[in-house]
Amino acid sequence: MMSTSAAFRVEAEDLDRLVAGLGEDGWLRDTPAPGWTIAHQIGHLAWTDEVALQALIDPEAFADQTEAVRRSFRHVDISAGHRAALARDELLAGWREGRTRLADALDAAGPDATVPWFGPPMRPRSMATARLMETWAHGQDVADALGVQRTPTDRLRDICHLGYAPVTSPTASTATSRPPTSSASSCCPPPVRPGRGALRTARTASPAAPRTSASSSPSAGT
Repeated sequence: MMSTSAAFRVEAEDLDRLVAGLGEDGWLRDTPAPGWTIAHQIGHLAWTDEVALQALIDPEAFADQTEAVRRSFRHVDISAGHRAALARDELLAGWREGRTRLADALDAAGPDATVPWFGPPMRPRSMATARLMETWAHGQDVADALGVQRTPTDRLRDICHLGYAPVTSPTASTATSRPPTSSASSCCPPPVRPGRGALRTARTASPAAPRTSASSSPSAGT
């Protein structure tokens, strides 16, 4: 089975193939996320990949991002909008470079490293899962905007496990009462509402097989 960071790379490449051939009209097509075009979706992914890399290699600089978000959640929308306003080729090139640098940094990070984030800190594998999850979810909005039907893949296994882990983890003191989504929320920046397509695909994806310990969970970030 491929590593989580490898799955993130492949998921991003699949989305890249959806948007690489779009002209300007396609780039500006509305997506199910209100107010967001395809350019906004890619701009948001480019920004979050960039700040995830910053969290890995320069935590002090990343603290400026957390402070900006603390002041206003609109910082997330504004950052997406700034990148959406770039020329198509410039945005694509920046997204490709940023996600490659991030995946390389995730591969190089020690498994027990602590990575700061907008919620609780996490391990590198949890960060890779968070990036995989968000690339898939925003990619689904893009696919819906383009009328493309996507087939769930084995890459969704770690995403499903984010919801499954709190129910089965022997270290979760409130495992039977905590909503399954609570684990995922700690891995993501302040939420942008996913499109209907992303939610529909999540419901049809096969659940992950049980794992035997909390330490094997991609969401065991602390």
